[in-house]
Amino acid sequence: MLHEEVATNPPSADYPVDASDPDNGKEDLTPFLVEACRLGVTLTASFLVWSGASYDSSCIRSGQTALHAAFDASQLETASTLVRHLGANIYLHDSQGRLPLTLCPSEYAKTLQEVRNF
Repeated sequence: MLHEEVATNPPSADYPVDASDPDNGKEDLTPFLVEACRLGVTLTASFLVWSGASYDSSCIRSGQTALHAAFDASQLETASTLVRHLGANIYLHDSQGRLPLTLCPSEYAKTLQEVRNF
């Protein structure tokens, strides 16, 4: 599980914004972003996006994007931040072919569609 990997082999750097996996670079922050969104840790999710994690890439382990993970875990505040402030794509399928907006209440989906189409 991701928690065990982080505990046994944490990313290291002089400054947190420079943290990355020394073997593969900042794109490896995406699994951490997906996990942060699943847990509803919005500030950490924002930090990870600004540090290079991709909110529109699927995590290899779960096949989910960060937005799918947030909606699957009913983390609506985190999902809203991804869409409204970080530019997450509401029309991107996950590995199971699901659209993010099919995972949230219909009223909420309509609001997010209006925000993205503005």
